[in-house]
Amino acid sequence: MGAKRKPEEPKAGAPEYMLTYGDMMTLLLCFFVLLFSFSTIEKKDFQHVMSAFKDAIGVFPGATALEDATGKMNKTNIMIHYKKGTEKKAGGQTFEPTSKDSKFAADMMGALEKFQKQGDVNTLLREHGLILRVKGSLVFDQGSAHLRENMVEFLSRMAEVLDREEYRGRNVMVEGHTDNLIVKSLDYPSNWELSAHRAINVVRYLTEEERLHPVEAARIRAVGCSMYRPAFPNDPVKGNPDNRRVDIIVIPRSRFESDESKLTFEYKDGNFEKLGED
Repeated sequence: MGAKRKPEEPKAGAPEYMLTYGDMMTLLLCFFVLLFSFSTIEKKDFQHVMSAFKDAIGVFPGATALEDATGKMNKTNIMIHYKKGTEKKAGGQTFEPTSKDSKFAADMMGALEKFQKQGDVNTLLREHGLILRVKGSLVFDQGSAHLRENMVEFLSRMAEVLDREEYRGRNVMVEGHTDNLIVKSLDYPSNWELSAHRAINVVRYLTEEERLHPVEAARIRAVGCSMYRPAFPNDPVKGNPDNRRVDIIVIPRSRFESDESKLTFEYKDGNFEKLGED
């Protein structure tokens, strides 16, 4: 028998293929780090998305309890709640509701307490004013712009607060909305007409109904938004009755009209020329 061959001694150090393997892993690590950096959400964008989500579901910033142990609306809590709530303005400045804003909101919520408890209205306070987001189940039937009886009561209570002497001079914008179900009828050829008629019928009731305290027509306007500004998710087939709604926005005159808004310009020869004030 021949002599056994001794096994070859392994070379010192790592195998040669490990160099290539290490380079590949380093490149993969860099690749995934880059992917992560591209997907990182900016804080400003994240806050904007969260703010829009909170508005859509009617969540107040810095919320406090609005009802006491007896189930009655606690106006003191409402006042504190609004004083604590702040909103970022463009340019980084902070908006904080004034005491008059808070009192107006508290009085309005007190008048509409019944509808608040039923979940028919969300009340939001923003820099430009108080928003009463009235759900469609209270206001309209599907495909209709005729006010339901409960909505008539709602508007009567709201108008009583608006017409109090301490709150006169505020402007009211009524936005009509539909869900995503396509409307096409003799009365309403599209969702635009339906949403506009919803807003108009609310405005007409506020300005023309003799049972109400008069609301100056010059301070109120109607806007139709069709299906394009949903406050709640729409089902592709069934829509969402809560989006068949109106948003009633009450705006203090000081925030509705500024000196700049009264200026008029006319477009001539590629430029706008100032005409003066309205």
